[in-house]
Amino acid sequence: MPMASIDEINSEYSVILVMDLEWFDDGLVFDCPDDLVVLSMEPSLYSRIWTPKLGVPDVKEPGSVELSGQTVVAFKVRTDGYIFIRSRIQLKLFCQLNFKNYPFDEQKCSVKLESRSLSDDNVILKWREDKPFRNAERFNIIGFRLSGYELSNDTVQVIDLFEDDSVNRVIVTVSFTREWYHFWLDVYLPSALFVAMSWLSFWLEISAAPARITLVSYLYRSEKTRQQRVKTLQRDLSALSLASLASSTDPLITVSKYLDISDMCSKSKLMAPDLVDNLRRLSSATVSTTAHNLKKSLSKTDLSQSFMGRYLKIRCPYELADNIDRKSLNAFKQQRLPAWKPILTCGTVLPSFFLLGIVFITIGVGLLFLSSRVQQFELDYTNCWPLYGMSSCAQTLEDTPEVEGCKCWYKFELNEDFYSSVYIYYALNNYYQNHRMYENSMDSSQLDGQLTASSVCAPYQYKEVLGRQVPIVPCGMIGNSFFNDSFRIWRHDLITGLAEEVPLLFTGISWPSDQNQFSNPIGIWPPLEIVYANFTNPPNWRHRHIWQLDPHNPNNNGLRNEALIVWFRTAAFPEFRKLYARVNHLIGSVFEKSLPNGHYFLEISYIFVVEYLTTGVK
Repeated sequence: MPMASIDEINSEYSVILVMDLEWFDDGLVFDCPDDLVVLSMEPSLYSRIWTPKLGVPDVKEPGSVELSGQTVVAFKVRTDGYIFIRSRIQLKLFCQLNFKNYPFDEQKCSVKLESRSLSDDNVILKWREDKPFRNAERFNIIGFRLSGYELSNDTVQVIDLFEDDSVNRVIVTVSFTREWYHFWLDVYLPSALFVAMSWLSFWLEISAAPARITLVSYLYRSEKTRQQRVKTLQRDLSALSLASLASSTDPLITVSKYLDISDMCSKSKLMAPDLVDNLRRLSSATVSTTAHNLKKSLSKTDLSQSFMGRYLKIRCPYELADNIDRKSLNAFKQQRLPAWKPILTCGTVLPSFFLLGIVFITIGVGLLFLSSRVQQFELDYTNCWPLYGMSSCAQTLEDTPEVEGCKCWYKFELNEDFYSSVYIYYALNNYYQNHRMYENSMDSSQLDGQLTASSVCAPYQYKEVLGRQVPIVPCGMIGNSFFNDSFRIWRHDLITGLAEEVPLLFTGISWPSDQNQFSNPIGIWPPLEIVYANFTNPPNWRHRHIWQLDPHNPNNNGLRNEALIVWFRTAAFPEFRKLYARVNHLIGSVFEKSLPNGHYFLEISYIFVVEYLTTGVK
């Protein structure tokens, strides 16, 4: 099973399956007088016998693994009725890739092969006992290596219109590890060398820096300009070659040196008379007729961006150029302002490094001290169970999607006072908000109050309501996956037996710069329920609408809801936490100065399901 490629952006991979299928058909038992055991047939004759209809459930393009004349490469029938078919099929399959430890990650992708037409009462798929998975060493893909594989069988229930059946399938799970040294050679090592060379350049004198660095400008010139440059270079080098007949005592000029100096004088325009005068001064009676003809042709040509350096005794200062823009020759634009240019040596640079190190160490110690004083209490409620129920809230929501939510309770104790200000966060694990398709699945114009359907939000652009397609607000994958769990906290006084709810504020939790990007179409009047009457909520919001996000504060609803704004600021890492609310330290209340120690109850309205995530935790 050689793998062709892995698409890490779309979480898919291409695989070439070479399947050996073998089964028994009593209708094909025959006698051979010559004791022929195996009869090789033409692959095109497979259609005249019964073949199992197989399918791959994780294929990106839905369909069966059909055996055809293009896929069947071998077809054999034995005298005892056993049939052997070898087929070669290329598929594009879905694979949930985990980049948590990238580039030292290890991925697992599986290929599931199951019967599509007959249940396990008629067809049972199983691996061969001898070498069921062959040619594992042919696993060849750039940047990865095979670390192992696992073979298994299972049975899957299939819901049919008339009856429920189960089908048997075989599974091969391939584990492969990324070859990290590829990234060292391709990314890390060149970057480290580049940084090292940058630091070493501080010890170089300015005069030692070659003018050849100006060649970078060639990369940004148009094709036409570069072609003209080549013609000018060829003409000037021809003049150099001919002029060498007149004076053999001057040093020769290399092509690289010519490019160095000519780029430095790219704004100068040396007229032909200047060049002819210098040629005449360098010429002698021994100059050939070709050189004289060259001087005549040069006298009629305006040589732009030409410089012969020391060889032709032509100087490059801007005062020789008569047709240049004098405004561009000021000291500021030519970077000739007076400046302090220190000589960087080990004796001057190392003390600066030590001084900066002391400053940053001091800042780091201060930040470490402040972070050590932060009080924190964490509670994992992923597998929260209701007071009366036979399954967890996550399982209940998965089995009955029509319910509005599930409520569960947690009891916890704070051993010390949490002094103001107290913030409440929710955290998610293994949730990739930084995926490119996820980040792009939103409409900025819609979030700014321009309620229109957008194609960038597909497939969460419309939702069917009462038989018609209604636009979704907010559309896209970010809006559909909005974290919509809600919490209430109660402090239980063991002496009096009374419980007091902790007041929470759901405003002031988002950045002001983010709030400027979200707005409702008309504001709060008329009511938001009327404003969004022609739109509907995303599918994962269940029965909760956009005007019901904060029932206690009407100004914190719609697209101006701060919890929604916080969610739309996507996280850079798969493990993140976002601000949910602030404790309202009301004057005169028991929560004025802190969140006192004691026993608390946490009421959770469980709506956001993370069970579909790999080891998802919240």
